[in-house]
Amino acid sequence: MSKLILNDGLEFIESAGIIVRGGDSQEMPRIQQLMKQYKDLPIDFTDASIIVLAEAENIKTIFTLDHKDFRIYSPKHIKALRLIPEQK
Repeated sequence: MSKLILNDGLEFIESAGIIVRGGDSQEMPRIQQLMKQYKDLPIDFTDASIIVLAEAENIKTIFTLDHKDFRIYSPKHIKALRLIPEQK
């Protein structure tokens, strides 16, 4: 990735008020649980981490282009995540 693209991305994150949150080692068992539960999809570490973050922060809406898999994942705190952009 070029430095220009990286800098543009970081500037966007800062200007949009996006909060960057690091993972917590206490979340690893839940990530591993999800990866085992959805191994036939397959789920990857990133998808599992997003679900765990949504659970921890009570997030109900996420931006993803991976609607196929995220419609199947079932977070603990709600029946299903709201996915944007909406697909028709």
